[in-house]
Amino acid sequence: MKLRLLATLTLSCVLAGSAVLTAQEHSPSPTLTPLYTFLGEADGAVPYAGVTLDPAGNVYGTTTAGGSSNDNSNDNCAGLGGCGVVFKIDTRGHEKLLYTFTGALDGGAPYAGVLRSSSGVLYGAPYVGGAFGNSDVFTLTPRPTVCAAVLCP
Repeated sequence: MKLRLLATLTLSCVLAGSAVLTAQEHSPSPTLTPLYTFLGEADGAVPYAGVTLDPAGNVYGTTTAGGSSNDNSNDNCAGLGGCGVVFKIDTRGHEKLLYTFTGALDGGAPYAGVLRSSSGVLYGAPYVGGAFGNSDVFTLTPRPTVCAAVLCP
Protein backbone atom coordinates (compact mmCIF):
# COMPACT_ATOMS: atom_id res chain seq x y z
CA MET A 1 0.00 0.00 0.00
CA LYS A 2 2.75 2.50 0.88
CA LEU A 3 4.63 1.76 -2.31
CA ARG A 4 1.56 2.51 -4.39
CA LEU A 5 0.98 5.87 -2.67
CA LEU A 6 4.59 6.86 -3.22
CA ALA A 7 4.26 6.05 -6.92
CA THR A 8 1.13 8.21 -7.11
CA LEU A 9 2.88 11.16 -5.43
CA THR A 10 5.85 10.85 -7.76
CA LEU A 11 3.59 10.87 -10.81
CA SER A 12 1.74 13.96 -9.47
CA CYS A 13 5.03 15.81 -9.00
CA VAL A 14 6.17 14.96 -12.51
CA LEU A 15 2.86 16.14 -13.98
CA ALA A 16 2.97 19.38 -11.94
CA GLY A 17 6.55 19.99 -13.10
CA SER A 18 5.50 19.51 -16.72
CA ALA A 19 2.74 22.06 -16.30
CA VAL A 20 5.21 24.61 -14.94
CA LEU A 21 7.59 24.12 -17.86
CA THR A 22 4.76 24.49 -20.34
CA ALA A 23 3.61 27.74 -18.68
CA GLN A 24 7.17 29.14 -18.72
CA GLU A 25 7.59 28.32 -22.40
CA HIS A 26 4.48 30.37 -23.23
CA SER A 27 5.09 33.29 -20.84
CA PRO A 28 5.75 36.74 -22.31
CA SER A 29 9.31 37.99 -22.69
CA PRO A 30 10.78 39.89 -19.72
CA THR A 31 10.80 43.66 -19.92
CA LEU A 32 14.12 45.52 -19.69
CA THR A 33 13.76 48.96 -18.09
CA PRO A 34 16.78 51.30 -17.83
CA LEU A 35 17.00 52.78 -14.32
CA TYR A 36 19.54 55.46 -15.20
CA THR A 37 21.44 56.45 -18.36
CA PHE A 38 24.98 57.73 -17.77
CA LEU A 39 25.97 60.90 -19.62
CA GLY A 40 29.68 60.06 -19.47
CA GLU A 41 30.53 63.27 -17.65
CA ALA A 42 30.62 64.02 -13.93
CA ASP A 43 27.97 61.33 -13.39
CA GLY A 44 30.39 58.60 -14.52
CA ALA A 45 30.65 56.33 -17.53
CA VAL A 46 31.09 52.63 -18.32
CA PRO A 47 29.56 50.78 -15.35
CA TYR A 48 31.60 47.61 -15.86
CA ALA A 49 30.63 45.55 -12.81
CA GLY A 50 27.37 44.43 -11.29
CA VAL A 51 25.40 46.41 -8.75
CA THR A 52 24.26 45.82 -5.18
CA LEU A 53 20.99 46.72 -3.47
CA ASP A 54 20.01 48.00 -0.05
CA PRO A 55 16.80 46.96 1.75
CA ALA A 56 14.98 50.07 0.45
CA GLY A 57 15.66 49.12 -3.18
CA ASN A 58 18.43 51.65 -3.89
CA VAL A 59 21.12 50.49 -6.33
CA TYR A 60 24.87 50.98 -5.64
CA GLY A 61 27.74 50.55 -8.09
CA THR A 62 30.81 51.99 -9.75
CA THR A 63 31.82 53.27 -13.14
CA THR A 64 35.29 52.69 -14.57
CA ALA A 65 35.41 56.06 -16.32
CA GLY A 66 33.86 59.50 -16.14
CA GLY A 67 33.62 61.53 -12.99
CA SER A 68 35.94 64.50 -12.79
CA SER A 69 37.46 65.14 -16.19
CA ASN A 70 39.17 68.33 -15.03
CA ASP A 71 42.22 66.60 -13.52
CA ASN A 72 44.52 65.84 -16.45
CA SER A 73 47.59 65.55 -14.21
CA ASN A 74 47.02 61.85 -13.54
CA ASP A 75 48.10 59.38 -16.23
CA ASN A 76 46.32 56.46 -14.53
CA CYS A 77 43.04 57.42 -16.15
CA ALA A 78 44.27 59.11 -19.32
CA GLY A 79 41.65 59.07 -22.03
CA LEU A 80 38.83 57.96 -19.72
CA GLY A 81 37.39 61.41 -18.98
CA GLY A 82 37.94 60.77 -15.29
CA CYS A 83 38.76 57.85 -13.02
CA GLY A 84 35.22 56.70 -12.29
CA VAL A 85 32.72 57.15 -9.49
CA VAL A 86 30.78 55.31 -6.81
CA PHE A 87 27.08 55.97 -7.31
CA LYS A 88 23.68 55.38 -5.78
CA ILE A 89 20.50 55.25 -7.85
CA ASP A 90 17.33 55.67 -5.79
CA THR A 91 14.01 53.97 -6.47
CA ARG A 92 12.89 56.93 -8.62
CA GLY A 93 15.93 56.58 -10.92
CA HIS A 94 17.88 59.58 -9.59
CA GLU A 95 21.66 59.18 -9.35
CA LYS A 96 23.66 60.52 -6.41
CA LEU A 97 27.46 60.58 -6.60
CA LEU A 98 28.91 59.11 -3.45
CA TYR A 99 32.57 59.41 -4.46
CA THR A 100 34.64 60.52 -7.45
CA PHE A 101 38.02 58.79 -7.87
CA THR A 102 41.15 60.79 -8.70
CA GLY A 103 43.41 57.90 -9.75
CA ALA A 104 46.04 58.95 -7.22
CA LEU A 105 46.19 57.60 -3.64
CA ASP A 106 42.50 56.70 -3.73
CA GLY A 107 42.86 54.65 -6.92
CA GLY A 108 40.59 54.74 -9.92
CA ALA A 109 38.83 52.87 -12.72
CA PRO A 110 37.08 50.32 -10.46
CA TYR A 111 36.09 47.19 -12.38
CA ALA A 112 34.74 45.18 -9.45
CA GLY A 113 31.77 47.25 -8.26
CA VAL A 114 30.97 47.43 -4.54
CA LEU A 115 29.61 45.25 -1.76
CA ARG A 116 27.34 46.81 0.88
CA SER A 117 27.30 45.81 4.54
CA SER A 118 24.12 45.80 6.63
CA SER A 119 25.31 49.05 8.24
CA GLY A 120 25.60 50.78 4.83
CA VAL A 121 29.38 50.69 4.43
CA LEU A 122 30.48 50.09 0.83
CA TYR A 123 33.59 48.04 0.02
CA GLY A 124 35.40 47.97 -3.30
CA ALA A 125 38.70 47.83 -5.15
CA PRO A 126 39.76 50.19 -7.93
CA TYR A 127 41.96 48.98 -10.77
CA VAL A 128 44.73 51.64 -10.81
CA GLY A 129 46.44 54.09 -8.44
CA GLY A 130 46.99 53.66 -4.75
CA ALA A 131 49.98 54.55 -2.62
CA PHE A 132 52.36 52.26 -4.54
CA GLY A 133 50.61 52.31 -7.92
CA ASN A 134 49.16 48.82 -7.43
CA SER A 135 45.66 49.93 -6.41
CA ASP A 136 44.01 49.45 -3.01
CA VAL A 137 40.85 48.28 -1.30
CA PHE A 138 38.50 50.94 -0.01
CA THR A 139 35.59 51.44 2.35
CA LEU A 140 33.11 54.22 1.83
CA THR A 141 31.25 54.97 5.04
CA PRO A 142 27.97 56.91 4.91
CA ARG A 143 27.75 60.18 6.77
CA PRO A 144 25.97 59.85 10.09
CA THR A 145 22.46 61.25 10.12
CA VAL A 146 21.03 63.17 13.05
CA CYS A 147 17.45 62.47 13.96
CA ALA A 148 15.45 65.69 14.41
CA ALA A 149 13.51 64.09 17.28
CA VAL A 150 16.73 63.82 19.27
CA LEU A 151 17.43 67.55 18.88
CA CYS A 152 13.88 68.71 19.65
CA PRO A 153 12.21 66.47 22.27
